[in-house]
Amino acid sequence: MKQILITKTGVIYGYNGVNTLDEVYSGLAQGALVAFTEDGTYLDGATTELFKNFYFVLGTQEGPITTPIINYKTFSYSKDAYVAPVMPIRVIGTEAGGNGALNFPASLTTYIGKSASIMLVDKRYPPNDKRREKYYTVPITAVSTNATILTAIVAAITADTKKICSAALAGGSAGIVLTGLYGDFDWVNMGGVFENTTQATAGGSFAAYVIGHGTYAQVLQIEKDFSPLRGNTSNTLLRDALFSVTWQAVTAITYNIYTLRWHAEQEATYGTEVPKWQELLIAVPTTEYDATETGTVLDALLPVINVAADAIA
Repeated sequence: MKQILITKTGVIYGYNGVNTLDEVYSGLAQGALVAFTEDGTYLDGATTELFKNFYFVLGTQEGPITTPIINYKTFSYSKDAYVAPVMPIRVIGTEAGGNGALNFPASLTTYIGKSASIMLVDKRYPPNDKRREKYYTVPITAVSTNATILTAIVAAITADTKKICSAALAGGSAGIVLTGLYGDFDWVNMGGVFENTTQATAGGSFAAYVIGHGTYAQVLQIEKDFSPLRGNTSNTLLRDALFSVTWQAVTAITYNIYTLRWHAEQEATYGTEVPKWQELLIAVPTTEYDATETGTVLDALLPVINVAADAIA
């Protein structure tokens, strides 16, 4: 089982004073989180010990979402703070402060009638997938110069409606600055006039790729991946009729993500049956960490459960 609960900004833990099971269906606000032990005891940041199994409930537009019972004896958790993504910037050649070089040939005469080519590699695809390769080629003529070749390559990339990066000339036509649009990428020297070109790896615009963590896009994708638990079946023809919910992830919100894991308790029918690992993600907006807000409550409650689990072990 894998499940995600996404809380909402401006909605404190147990919003509307929900602290009993009877109030969950009538009072739990959209995006509000609350937890109870399996016998109905209310849990919050003031909980000092928890030697009982428990579960969470999240309010949504379509009604509350309830998690399976969480086994406190095998419970563990981790918290991953939001990390801002950084799109990669590759510099073919150099620019101010860079350490790469174009190293174009002293004369283009022997290249007239040939082409200048560069391949960009979309690293979102695996090495055996040809969709990762994008080629850009410009002809070399009698009037070509280093600058016109670079300008033409930049124009070809810019004109590509399916480009994976933007392209711009570095100052003084010393190189090309490529900025990723969707994820990590690289470039491959295709020989010819580019055969001795090197990439700047420091200074200037160069930036290493950081995938980030807790972005709206990532949380929304996780929510969609786990949506079968909310009724999103594989029946394409009837999906609209059978599955109609509001996604809980909110545009432009950044999230800290708590990952809770435990073994599901189960009895073996024949012989020995290994309990299955269960995983619950709780995404909390990074702004929700004041006194009674969800992030603060989880930061206080989850360590208490861990202590209980360690005591059993």
